Amino acid sequence: MAIAAASIVSWIAYRFRRLSVVVLLVSVLIPSLVQMLHLLPVGWDVVGGGVRLSDLVVIGMWGATAAILMNGRNASREVRLLMTFSVALAVVLGVAVARNWGSYGLSALGEFRFRYLILGLPVYLALGFNQSILRAWAAKLLAWAPVVGVILALPLVVAEKGVGFDEASRLYPSSISLGLLLAVVWMALRGMKQDEVLHGVASYAAIGLAGFIILKDAHRSVWLVAAACVLVLLVTRAVEIRRLWLWVMGVVVVGLLLIIGFGPTGGIVADYVATRSRAFFNPTEDPTSYWRLSVWRAYLQPFLQDPLFGQGFGGYWDVYVPELGARVITSPHSVYVQTLVKVGLVGLASLLAWFGVCIRLLTKGVVLRDSGNRPQWVLVVMGLVAIAATLAYGSVYALDFWPLAWLGLGLAERLHGNAVTTSE
Repeated sequence: MAIAAASIVSWIAYRFRRLSVVVLLVSVLIPSLVQMLHLLPVGWDVVGGGVRLSDLVVIGMWGATAAILMNGRNASREVRLLMTFSVALAVVLGVAVARNWGSYGLSALGEFRFRYLILGLPVYLALGFNQSILRAWAAKLLAWAPVVGVILALPLVVAEKGVGFDEASRLYPSSISLGLLLAVVWMALRGMKQDEVLHGVASYAAIGLAGFIILKDAHRSVWLVAAACVLVLLVTRAVEIRRLWLWVMGVVVVGLLLIIGFGPTGGIVADYVATRSRAFFNPTEDPTSYWRLSVWRAYLQPFLQDPLFGQGFGGYWDVYVPELGARVITSPHSVYVQTLVKVGLVGLASLLAWFGVCIRLLTKGVVLRDSGNRPQWVLVVMGLVAIAATLAYGSVYALDFWPLAWLGLGLAERLHGNAVTTSE
């Protein structure tokens, strides 16, 4: 039954690529938009055997990727390089499942599915979106879906949470702010490519909305991602320092005017931002950061029990944290700690090597700043931005859909930039 289901969803992902991406995006976006409201019952998207709808779609993407490779002829050197490292990473993760199958059974596969199955998305996009019309469509979808979703959910969320500036009044989880941030970068790059700072009233409105959400919800992980994105844009010369300073000064001026205009509320906003920023300079004084640091330190001992290959998948998270005086049974909130504990140094090295190959593919032979009139310029830069976003965001969270999707499109543009444009 499971093999039949996997075969069906693989055929769908191979034949209907737009549909697969839309279904995955919707299955990720909707629960994120209403996460703070707890409207959806537990297991609302489970289709059977503990497998979620999003998992089923990604399983199909893994199968479709295999079919694309089998049907392809004379694959380029770049494609072979990407697939070599992708297969190597898959083997390392697969071994971590197989070694614990006798002890944990399906739980071993379930933990892999929950944390690392999403890695099939960027590879599927890189190989399957080999037509420029598909990539252009997907980029617009990734940029505008979180914006439209936030607008549609905003009345309901505000009615429930209010508009206060505190952690209890957050409107959305960090993944929504992350999706909005990457959308803003794409809109800005498109404007620069067309010799404009930005284009269209809709883009201005979207950027304003994204800025408000990112400021109000104050997810520091997304602020960290923003800094990493700026660094990538400067290193690639996609943004000149002079232009960046103009933007920074503009943001500061607008922020000060808003704080002054809000009167007493403006002071509350300023204090809130300052409080949330404290973790970057003195993490031990911030409760959330202190919790993470304590848990990461506690997981050092389990990691040292098998530093090369880790514990494998399937076991429960459970560690005693002396600083907290309690056992913690949740994940360590870091893709690095998570990977070290579960698949060891070999697993983390394989994961980072895969990202390293992606960087090499995206930068090789492409003069980014001098390619402003070439279609691949924006998506290639977005691929690099997405890698920086994944690595920065992963310091405090697991792998996320939004940057991995942008990475896949960037790789697709780099691998198939000269493909003939046809309809799907």
